[in-house]
Amino acid sequence: MALTDGLRDGETVVLKAKISKAAIIADWLCLPAVFLFFFLTVCLPVAIPKYLDAEVQKLVFDAVGIENPDFGDILMNLGIALQIPKFITVGVGVLLGLLVFCWLVWACVKTYLHFGYELVATDKRILVRARGDVLESSWQDVKNVFVGQSVGGRIFRYGNVTVHTVRGALTVKSVTRPNRFKEEFYCRMQNVLI
Repeated sequence: MALTDGLRDGETVVLKAKISKAAIIADWLCLPAVFLFFFLTVCLPVAIPKYLDAEVQKLVFDAVGIENPDFGDILMNLGIALQIPKFITVGVGVLLGLLVFCWLVWACVKTYLHFGYELVATDKRILVRARGDVLESSWQDVKNVFVGQSVGGRIFRYGNVTVHTVRGALTVKSVTRPNRFKEEFYCRMQNVLI
């Protein structure tokens, strides 16, 4: 049941929080970006010199823009000197498959958790739902509204909104344009004080 289903007669919705799609996409792309960086900086410089002919290496290096593969040569020579057995390379493949599976589960759980939040501001009160906990308070009982944003949140305009009331506090995560709720709170407080 949505929070807007329980509105009183004559009560109108002023603001309704939307969960940021950018935050969901960031959760999905965070780990693959780290793995891609690792692959391009560590694995690829080792694999190219070890498994490709000199002519193919030159073509690959020219296409990618690598001029001096010193770091890869060092790691390749270290790998040859250690004579890594086949079962270790198979184990690394299985480990990578397990990591991809764990990433998929982690991203799905994070996406599911994003939709457990709801924040509605009406002309008379504020309603908050965070993972099953519901907080309902009139504007006079709201002590403060805090906004927290990461660097990515500031760039893509999403953040966390924490509503502190007389009855307690709840945080709604990944709200699109969270400063609107803080501005609405200060507008309501000015009207109450006047």
